[in-house]
Amino acid sequence: MVKGMDYRRVLSCLLLVAALVLLPSQLARAAGGEAAAVADFSERVKAAGAYAAAQLERAGVVGGVYGIVHKDRLVLANGMGTTDLRAHKTPDARTVYNAASVTKAVTAAAVLQLEAQGLLHLDDPVRHYLPWFRFKDEALSAKVTLRHLLLHAAGGVDSWATDGLLFDTPDTRHRLEDYVRSLRKADMSSKPGTKAAYCNGCYNVLGLVIEQAKGMDYADYLAENLFRPLGMTRSFYGKPPQDLPEMDLAREYFWLFTRKTELARSYAAYGASANPEGGMYTTLEDLAKFASWQLGYAKAASLQPSPIESEEALIASVASGGGSSYTVGGYESELLYGSRVVHKGGDGIGTATFLMLLPEQELGVLLLIGEHRPEIQKPIAMGMAGILLGEEAEPIAVRGTFGYLMGWAAIALAGGGAMLLLFLIRSLSRFGLRDRHPRRSLFFVMLSGLPAACIWYAFAFIRPSGVFFYGYPYDIAIGGALLGFGLTLWSFYLSMKVIVSLSRRRKRVEGGLAIMMENET
Repeated sequence: MVKGMDYRRVLSCLLLVAALVLLPSQLARAAGGEAAAVADFSERVKAAGAYAAAQLERAGVVGGVYGIVHKDRLVLANGMGTTDLRAHKTPDARTVYNAASVTKAVTAAAVLQLEAQGLLHLDDPVRHYLPWFRFKDEALSAKVTLRHLLLHAAGGVDSWATDGLLFDTPDTRHRLEDYVRSLRKADMSSKPGTKAAYCNGCYNVLGLVIEQAKGMDYADYLAENLFRPLGMTRSFYGKPPQDLPEMDLAREYFWLFTRKTELARSYAAYGASANPEGGMYTTLEDLAKFASWQLGYAKAASLQPSPIESEEALIASVASGGGSSYTVGGYESELLYGSRVVHKGGDGIGTATFLMLLPEQELGVLLLIGEHRPEIQKPIAMGMAGILLGEEAEPIAVRGTFGYLMGWAAIALAGGGAMLLLFLIRSLSRFGLRDRHPRRSLFFVMLSGLPAACIWYAFAFIRPSGVFFYGYPYDIAIGGALLGFGLTLWSFYLSMKVIVSLSRRRKRVEGGLAIMMENET
């Protein structure tokens, strides 16, 4: 019995000695592995930043900022280019940009926040909060819920139907309720919840629902219940605060006849009615705080857990049609190299923005660009995320941007109108109203009159957006008006030629008949 006890003691001592000998090496190996992982992550962050800088430079943007969030830290924050083509100040993490449609993620977060407090329910009809709410179809409108609005599935109502209604009355742009009431003119094409159609105006409805639920202005609610708790000190709606230095507010560049030009600030162009869909101004630093909260790392005790943590906010309920699906969190959801990512992009009057979250990796990718370039922000953000996941990123395809191509189209329209006017002056000086071929002229009356009528009809009744000249970019409006004016004058001129020719022919016929009658008598 004693010998057995001695054996166990010897065995225990040997195990203890072995543990003491091996433990340091195991700890060192673990520490080395952790250090290697940290170093590898750091290299990926640097590579993603270098990729973003190279692609933005390659695209020739005015300027912008890009960043990466890991948990509760902004681990990368860089700027390139300038905030102002005249002043040449490099943007940084505290430079303010219009967030454009990234604002929708903030509006959705506010809705989900109020639901967590029991003040809203996503499956309630909108009419539970706004009894008078309707689109054009009265019966289908009664079935539209808050969830449908979040998912861009409000019966096929899309931005084409809602954006131009900002022009409905002089007050529509500045009074949110007036704008939401104007949606009675928006057509519905399907049963709510069955079809996705990206809808800016639907998020403005959500903004008014927030106001009704809390009894306070939408922008004030966000400032008190989200921006302040998160420490987003440079995020706001509407006119910039007086204490914000002008040089810290990036200018917003659009395209005018192929040149980058600051036409207007977003808050002035769209008005307060568009705040819930795209009116937020923010910085890379502030947007990173919002992203950290969405990833579950809010430091403010007063905030509810982030809505993005709930599985519901990540589940794609309605396909967007572009390989991704809309979520109730205001994002689009898709797979990237086998990992779930959610993202929201924005195309403003003079900004291009992007917020991407990788919930499994607790990462966020942020982009704020100071010009209208809707083609580049998602490919750049996807490339950055791919690098963070250990993949290779291809250079983005740099093609002519939409605004630039529209500028050339406007030049072509204006050139066509100018040529028509020159030919008209030449024809008047050489031929006056003489016309030897009235039938041919009548054909050209139709050929010039029909496109002219289409142009004037479009200007009068079609509103493709909520800004610029009744929804049309200024250069397109100028070019279209010149072409329409030229076609209209030609149609009028040719019509007069036909009328004069027929009148002269009638007089000749009448004269001939009179002579014949005289001869007969």
